Amino acid sequence: MRSLIIVIVAAVLVIAAYVAWPFLGLYQLASAIHSGDTNAALARIDVPAVRRSIVYQALNEGSRITKVGRHLKGFERQLALNASTSYVDQQLAGIVTPDFIEQLIAKGQIPENFAPADPSATHAVSLPSNPLRYIHGWGLVSPVKFEVTLGVSSKQEDWGSLVLRRRGLLWRLTEVSLPQSVVQRLAATLKAKMESGNWPGGAAPGR
Repeated sequence: MRSLIIVIVAAVLVIAAYVAWPFLGLYQLASAIHSGDTNAALARIDVPAVRRSIVYQALNEGSRITKVGRHLKGFERQLALNASTSYVDQQLAGIVTPDFIEQLIAKGQIPENFAPADPSATHAVSLPSNPLRYIHGWGLVSPVKFEVTLGVSSKQEDWGSLVLRRRGLLWRLTEVSLPQSVVQRLAATLKAKMESGNWPGGAAPGR
């Protein structure tokens, strides 16, 4: 009986430690970003994956207001978004840099070199220096995937969510879901760049 109790206690401790592990990874990521330790931050960010998640959100938002986008059905819309995301992601690789991503997720601000500042905008902090204080929801989606919703503001529309995946012994940021206000600004700026031909990689799509 005593041996069984020891095994149960040990199992509970192991599970508790595993559940706490991604929270530690989240805290280490925030600390690295806010302390300016670029190497440590980049070790914890899958830059291509995060960039793609940001581009996808902007394109998804932008497509909602187009005539074509409104008429596309679920599967057709998904195919169109995936194709557009792949192309735009390649074009933006030179501008949606690690610095861009760090500033966006740490301050909720779009860097000036991508979009002019909007004085009327309220910037939501997606990843504060001590993120554990501002968690509004979390879930261990799988043994290697952790999702957390964060926000300093009391307004839910200002919150963002992050997805971390375990790669070996390290939890790395792979997806960012931005507040709607930030996504709308990104979508508007991206649309303007595409229409004007002011494209980081040279020509705009279709030109």
